[in-house]
Amino acid sequence: MIIHTPIAEPLLIGRWTIIPLRDGQWQQLPVDMWRLQEAHGIPLRGLGGRQEDWDRYPDLLHADGTLELTIGAYLLVGLDRVVLVDAGQGPTPAGPLVGGELPSNLTRAGFSPDDVTDVVFTHLHADHTGWASLLGAPYFPRATYRCHAAELPYATERQRLGTIAEIADRIQPFDGDTALAPGVDVRLSPGHTPGSSTVVVSGGGAAVLLVGDATHCVHELLDPQWSGIADADPDLARDTRRALAEELERTGAYVGGGHFPGLAFGRLLSRERHEWTFTRN
Repeated sequence: MIIHTPIAEPLLIGRWTIIPLRDGQWQQLPVDMWRLQEAHGIPLRGLGGRQEDWDRYPDLLHADGTLELTIGAYLLVGLDRVVLVDAGQGPTPAGPLVGGELPSNLTRAGFSPDDVTDVVFTHLHADHTGWASLLGAPYFPRATYRCHAAELPYATERQRLGTIAEIADRIQPFDGDTALAPGVDVRLSPGHTPGSSTVVVSGGGAAVLLVGDATHCVHELLDPQWSGIADADPDLARDTRRALAEELERTGAYVGGGHFPGLAFGRLLSRERHEWTFTRN
């Protein structure tokens, strides 16, 4: 295992600067996290529900044995566009999920909500849409909001619109793979939800895949038998993760996970040897 301390520094890809923006975190014993869905009647299919599963990867846990799932967003800064990928948990905690830091970190990065031209949701779970609106108004007033066309009916059916309800009429859905801007493409990565999507930023011979919840932690990329969390279609989600892992290993592309510690970027070096590194640009 090759592990470096995660450092969530901006990443330069082609014409785009990708800035991680932390909103909060969910940190507890990983076995408890992965067993949480069993409490809601969803069987855990694969690894992650036993302590010995996690003991194989001590370098990916904190010294106290907890796993940090950061909550936040990625800001893509181009020549004439400022694109926000996901929008954190928002100001209202939900059990162990705590947010509230995104506005101050956006300011620290040198931007305001008015600067954001596009908001792209990888999917519509509440910990990815929390700052979509505030007090009944869009939090990013000049932005065009986007998500896959399959997401809105799925979230509506399950009464999980949350802050999206206030801006649903402003969402411009895309159907299938699409280009958002030169060097920024969105492609369907289904399974976690029907419309889960990956944002691909490319240029200058390099690329980064911002995968949302297609994978919550590095373990899911290293081992195809690892279970996901709260997947709508567990079998399809596993196939999606496997394809992502194969692509990352083959191409050497960076990956930004929606819940990687610190939102740090990483590279999958070898699935066979379970080699992974968090890396700087």
